[in-house]
Amino acid sequence: MGEGMTGRIEAMNAAERRIAGALLLLRLTLGGFLMQWGIEKFVNPTMAAGIAEHFYGISLSATLAYGHGAVEVIVAAALLLGLYRRPTYALAALGHGISVVASYRQLLAPYTDINHLFAASVPVLGAFIALYLLRDCDRYSLDAWRGRGGNNV
Repeated sequence: MGEGMTGRIEAMNAAERRIAGALLLLRLTLGGFLMQWGIEKFVNPTMAAGIAEHFYGISLSATLAYGHGAVEVIVAAALLLGLYRRPTYALAALGHGISVVASYRQLLAPYTDINHLFAASVPVLGAFIALYLLRDCDRYSLDAWRGRGGNNV
């Protein structure tokens, strides 16, 4: 497996440590963001069904809302841990990207809707994409601790 996590951290220079720290912060905040949406599908499956109907034109039963929530919670947990970085970070970015595209009407006319929170989804998508692109520099992750590169599944 090579050197342990302590050895890898000691071998990093100051800039690498700052980048790794920034990616840890990004991963934890994005993972918490995604976890919140996954848990919401369990707490209020009716709201999840309403959102699916309104934005995606999909009729979603409570069972499907729970299933979607379970997948989202699993991806969020893997994201929080930095586990299987390549597929996890990609799935998180793709899932949020779909949400951004689905809310295009609100994004194109931000001043006709009272809720400006839709605009926040765009920089969040940028953060998900940045985390994916920099996944190999995410040294404070479970994958790094296990000695696995970001390209491993």
